[in-house]
Amino acid sequence: MNPEFEKLLSHYLDDEASQEELRKLAELIKSENECRKRYQEELRIHVLLREISLEKISSEKEKSRDRRKNVKANLRFVRQTSHGTLWWSIAASFAVFAVGLWFFMKDRQLPVQSIAILSEKQSAVTVERGQEIFNAENGFFLAAGDAVRTSSGSSAIIKFTDSTVIELNASTSIVLNPSSIEENAEKQVDIINGSISAEIAKQPEGRSMVFKTHNAKAVVLGTKLEISVESEKTVLKVREGLVYFRLLSGGDGYDVPAGGMAEASGDTIKYTPKPLPPRPKEEPMKLGKEEKKPKSKDPPENITNKNDRIIIEDGNVIGKVKSTGKDFLEVTSINGKTARYIPEWKNGGYSKDMLRTIDRLKPGDLVSIQWYVNDHIRIKKIELLSDKERK
Repeated sequence: MNPEFEKLLSHYLDDEASQEELRKLAELIKSENECRKRYQEELRIHVLLREISLEKISSEKEKSRDRRKNVKANLRFVRQTSHGTLWWSIAASFAVFAVGLWFFMKDRQLPVQSIAILSEKQSAVTVERGQEIFNAENGFFLAAGDAVRTSSGSSAIIKFTDSTVIELNASTSIVLNPSSIEENAEKQVDIINGSISAEIAKQPEGRSMVFKTHNAKAVVLGTKLEISVESEKTVLKVREGLVYFRLLSGGDGYDVPAGGMAEASGDTIKYTPKPLPPRPKEEPMKLGKEEKKPKSKDPPENITNKNDRIIIEDGNVIGKVKSTGKDFLEVTSINGKTARYIPEWKNGGYSKDMLRTIDRLKPGDLVSIQWYVNDHIRIKKIELLSDKERK
């Protein structure tokens, strides 16, 4: 048997293995049949002794400490005499072993070189590692190559060793790409389906974090973002920082800044830049050097009344003539709103006096209109303001 393997296994079972030793042990278990069998054999013995010891441990603190020391000593002894009479005890106690194995393995994973940890979860979250599937609990260590899945109605938060945080929403599947473990490699997450949000810690120079979907790739140096994956498109929303986004098939991409959004669909990317700030409101028309603006009330924009005998609103507006017609007048008020006014209806037709007044007006004239609303905006009185009032 490989002496190095024996040493690594001993450290692992005694909870004394370093991260580097765990990595070497995992490689040996994966690559060598003999090491894998030996590991399984030792693990069975370890579990059985743990169960037997736990039954006898006193609740008193000092006795408990002594018992734990004895358990370690017994384990070392068993590993040296594993082909002795203890195997009869294991066979006779198979039922106890099965329960013990579950008790031991439920909070202890096989040795892996972890790159992240499941820090928080809601409802069912599974982790697929090779041929094994784990019902992951909080504190579950994640390795490169692990596939993490949330069910409908569940969610999960994954924290990487560099403080990067990824939140998986319901019905989401991701894979921690195996290339992430290679030296100087990018940290890569493949999003199979669903949606995630992430807060990416600042990445080392030349080692960005990458999110891949079926049709797009987002390269991140440090930011907050959201990515959702559908059958035919990938949508990226950047909350903070800058993300380079391009099609997986290649071609030019976009630097998407905070507030921006990009959508990859088919062989095209639709890029929506950061929204422009709202346009400043147009300042009201100024009337000379007067500090106080004249009172001006605009008529309603929508008129639903159909009865010309009922007046629903009235007021007085001041503004400039925008255009005139045979029987109407368009005026833009000092509040910036434009409305069409028509004369009152008198003796079976429009007021003739008002039609003559409208005919004398021209665009740019400053007027004061007394109006009311029935089924239309009607002019009751109109006045052309004097040059003095214009100023």
